[in-house]
Amino acid sequence: MIRLDTMSYAYFRGKTVFDGVSIDLPSHRRMAVLGGPETGKTTLIGLLSGVIDPTAGRIQRFAHLSFPAGYSRAFRMPNSVRQNVIFAARIYDADPDDVLAFIAGIVDLEGMLDRPMRDLAVPTRLAVAFALTYALPFDTYLFDNIIGPGDPATRDLWRTLFEARTAQSGAILATRQPRAAEAYCDCALVLRRNAQPVFFENMREAIALFEEENPAPRKPAPTAGASDQAQGDSAAAQGDSAAAQGNSAAAQAVAKAAE
Repeated sequence: MIRLDTMSYAYFRGKTVFDGVSIDLPSHRRMAVLGGPETGKTTLIGLLSGVIDPTAGRIQRFAHLSFPAGYSRAFRMPNSVRQNVIFAARIYDADPDDVLAFIAGIVDLEGMLDRPMRDLAVPTRLAVAFALTYALPFDTYLFDNIIGPGDPATRDLWRTLFEARTAQSGAILATRQPRAAEAYCDCALVLRRNAQPVFFENMREAIALFEEENPAPRKPAPTAGASDQAQGDSAAAQGDSAAAQGNSAAAQAVAKAAE
């Protein structure tokens, strides 16, 4: 369980995003944090993880919560990839060799393990940060918008890792996408502007409140060119689907390592 006890948070310019919130949240469930723009989704993930502190009140964590998945600000750029991973493994009481092997099974780091972290391309560094998150043991994994980086071809890989980890652990996913909330979660906290957040056991009820608070904008009438663009998008989507299928075997292999 995670307890928010009259928790408040205001940005440095004085804008208050949470004001005296008191609520108990499950740590063993897959919980979505649904909210529109500027409702504090990313801020809440930072608060829960301890990356940022409340302005007032407190957060009681009765479970071992992760850092935000993919968090890379703690990496020491002059140090090697290997040194950074070993450092994180020791902090979280994990076997460094197991963590290194886990990451190497997900991210292609051939010839790069002993190079400075700053030498990695940004997408590769982000993939290492996400793989590191999944490699470490937590009671609850924290996600801000995505469960893994990359293009659609790698989506199955990260989904498999997510499913493997959350089979035994909880997860909290901050998102503004109801479809993502339904796909990955079984309960939700809805954030509202200038009002207290509301927890729902029922996902459909949560989405109903979210959509009431954030009505979808009206779509403009399609033009002749839009049809051609849609056909091009469809062809691209089919190509992405084929690439994703080719990656499924690797995803299954990694899932076994995550167990």
